[in-house]
Amino acid sequence: MLTKSDIVQVSNGMQQAHGNIWSLSSKDDAIVIPVNVGWRQRDNRAVMGRGLAFQASQRWPWLRDRWGQHCRQRGADAIPCVFYIESKWARSVILFPSKPLNEEKPWLSWYGPSDLGLIKKHLPALSGLATDPITIKGQPILCGERILVPLIGCGNGNLDPVDIVPVLEQGLTHERFVLVHPETRTEEESEGSEDGADRLP
Repeated sequence: MLTKSDIVQVSNGMQQAHGNIWSLSSKDDAIVIPVNVGWRQRDNRAVMGRGLAFQASQRWPWLRDRWGQHCRQRGADAIPCVFYIESKWARSVILFPSKPLNEEKPWLSWYGPSDLGLIKKHLPALSGLATDPITIKGQPILCGERILVPLIGCGNGNLDPVDIVPVLEQGLTHERFVLVHPETRTEEESEGSEDGADRLP
């Protein structure tokens, strides 16, 4: 769970910390999960086989069905989606597109690099979640008391933190946001399962 001692910096309102995002989060928080825009043709499930996407799919396997369905319906226009979880790790997870759709072979979208332009495009929507409630069972509720944000696009997305950190700092200025810098490669770059390396439709 994130404590005051974990906070290493405050810039433009955003807090920053180092550590494993799952260890720092609590049941009242939201966690941003970078994902690719794509799906497997054989079952319409999203490919979430690397990094935080893989770790989230292991905790909540149904995310692959829900995100894959969203991507299939919206294609390249897929947007960040909030999924209410209510678990010991988080109140919700926010699937955030960082890798664009491979239109010819959507099941290979995971294999491409993250796109800084795509990330910038969706930051306003993510920023709005700090103040705009979501509706759960007819009641308005914030997606999380804090919103923990990884270095989106780094690790398996091959973006350089030097490029992405200023973008996140400028786009996510509310104090609810906590930018989490991983201490090791296991969080952002974990290999996951063979399913993540699936290059078949």
